Amino acid sequence: MERDGNFQGGNSPNFSSCWILTESQEFIRRTFSFLPAKTLGICSGVCKAWYAEVKRVLHHREEIGWATFGRIEAEEVSHGNEDQLGPFGAHLNACLKTLGSLPRHAIVFSECLSLEEFQEETDFGHEETNSSGTRKTLQKSLEAVRSKLPVESSVVFVHSDGTMGCKPDLSPAGETEGSWGTACALLPNMDGVTVECQRHYRNKLTRSEMEAYVARHGMPADTKCVLVFSSGGPQRGGRFFELLQRGFQEEFGTMPVIVGGIARNVGMDDQTRTNETGTNSKKLPSCLTVTFSGPNVRAASVVLDNSVTTRDKARSKFQELKKLGLPGKHSLAFLFSCVGRGRHFYQAEDVESGAFHEVFPDTPLVGFFGGGEYGCDNFTLGRSVQESADQGSADLRHRNALKKLQNLEKSFTCVVCLLSFG
Repeated sequence: MERDGNFQGGNSPNFSSCWILTESQEFIRRTFSFLPAKTLGICSGVCKAWYAEVKRVLHHREEIGWATFGRIEAEEVSHGNEDQLGPFGAHLNACLKTLGSLPRHAIVFSECLSLEEFQEETDFGHEETNSSGTRKTLQKSLEAVRSKLPVESSVVFVHSDGTMGCKPDLSPAGETEGSWGTACALLPNMDGVTVECQRHYRNKLTRSEMEAYVARHGMPADTKCVLVFSSGGPQRGGRFFELLQRGFQEEFGTMPVIVGGIARNVGMDDQTRTNETGTNSKKLPSCLTVTFSGPNVRAASVVLDNSVTTRDKARSKFQELKKLGLPGKHSLAFLFSCVGRGRHFYQAEDVESGAFHEVFPDTPLVGFFGGGEYGCDNFTLGRSVQESADQGSADLRHRNALKKLQNLEKSFTCVVCLLSFG
């Protein structure tokens, strides 16, 4: 067949076809460039040449993924989903089927604790299980999420009182408060970005342990953001965050964004951390941290306090983030709101998540409702504390606040963190 697609008569050699066959590597390269990561994983097992090409293609992909089963879907879905993670599992499968990158880290916020809850077969009024039962139940849900991801992936699981997220087209999926919602962010390996997940146990949250951790055990000098998810109330949270802040300021002269919230339970599954110091498989951790560091990471956070009572006021606060100039694409936002807010506070649906999407239409958002929030207005963007204060922050009050430790424990607020990956 000729290059223009016309057949050539006779038995003469078809040199055009021979030319195409000799350029098969280019054909494979172009074909693989259109395939999602899950399909490429299958192709990689064909031969060594295909494996090498798949590895090369995936190395240049840094696509962030997300999957949400929100209020809007909950109002429409029918029971009897065959996936062990129910409707959320179907959404996660659809995301993984089209995602261009291999996810390395999954951060899951869910109102569901057990697989039965994911399948909507039980009621929120069921009796509370004991701590051992909770650990085993959560572990099954963790394993169900992990079973859908590459073997080397880590999963952070936060069992919360409500969730928020976005659809594949980045429109709000609907904030859930008692509607079996789940939101998940999927992060690939990215150049210039290091993501580190860490468990903490209450007996380890001492001053000497935390100072040693910040200074010598895993939190690098170029840390830009630390997500913190705790359970069981804020009894020792204040000390924990004070030590985090003080460690970074005294050791490195920086003030990374520290945000998060208090959930019902937290858990983590990471097959690469089998020798993690202080890990105790017989109980759930009291706190999880997810650290983002590297030259391509920038982060900022803003707090909506109880004076923000309308969509317009929420939008105005998000505009403060917008003025920092962080790109909307190749970014990810986390939203942590108090259980006292939501539709009952605003007398309307999806106010905070909806206002965010109006200001950042190109940025995926995931988050949860909790029993307390962690964070502050932080616009340093990774600069040193002194440099941020000298180069003109938002106002005099903020410049002065940079020079001292901030109060990160909040209540009846909404904390939003915007992360940019270059």
